[in-house]
Amino acid sequence: MISAVVDTEASWRAWLATHTGPLPLDEALQRIAVDEGASLTLADLQGRLDALAEGIVPAAVGSEPIARLRNLVHHLFDEHGFRGDTESYDDPANSRIDRVLERKKGLPILLAALTLEVGRRAGVAMVGVAYPAHFLVSTLEEPRMFLDAFHGGRLLRAADLEVELRGRFGAVDPVRISEALAPTTTVDLLVRVSTNLIVAWSKRGDLVAALRTPDRRVALRPDLPELRRDRGQLRSQAGDRTGAMVDLSTYLDEAPAAPDAERVRWSLMLLAQPPR
Repeated sequence: MISAVVDTEASWRAWLATHTGPLPLDEALQRIAVDEGASLTLADLQGRLDALAEGIVPAAVGSEPIARLRNLVHHLFDEHGFRGDTESYDDPANSRIDRVLERKKGLPILLAALTLEVGRRAGVAMVGVAYPAHFLVSTLEEPRMFLDAFHGGRLLRAADLEVELRGRFGAVDPVRISEALAPTTTVDLLVRVSTNLIVAWSKRGDLVAALRTPDRRVALRPDLPELRRDRGQLRSQAGDRTGAMVDLSTYLDEAPAAPDAERVRWSLMLLAQPPR
């Protein structure tokens, strides 16, 4: 039987309970990296981010927001060469802040998180945007500017993204466009990072590594029953019948009328049968 070596749900719940306001993104990214085996202290990470911001702050003093934004883009993506990893997109290293800093490449969401943290230190206020299939960051001032960290810090306006959405999905109503460009929370950013890690390790057939992450998703969003269901399904694949049954039963208790409830009940019935 394969099972998760470390249950991170309790430790993440305890950490979350210490924060009544916005979560510190840098600290959360450090915790994820440590969950993944990094020997990275928070002080080390913060020192690296501070150093990256040092080259931006002097030139940004007194400048307009768009000038500070362009200065940030030039510093991170032209001078330091951060870019999206197009060669090994689903490499788990692309979801670890320490490896992204070392390799200067990563997934859109980790590069966006890096940009948010360096920008915050340099006085460039931005928010994450959970754009479909491609995480972005945007300015707070209107008209908002959107930054695509995966493609070298490309700057876009809302109108550019509306055109892109219509090209991908055809007719898109204004509500859907507004939702696609809305700021996201740090919690949901961390859930998305965690989902990427599950996908990356599962593709490699490493269920032990994949099972390090679902506990964190459940801790971050205990209000989403489907995250327990997903953990139960992964535990089932890994041979953890007891853990799978607990998660799937809890899912049905919390979402008895879910569209997949019957399929989950069938899975539970199979798990309850003695192994052959």
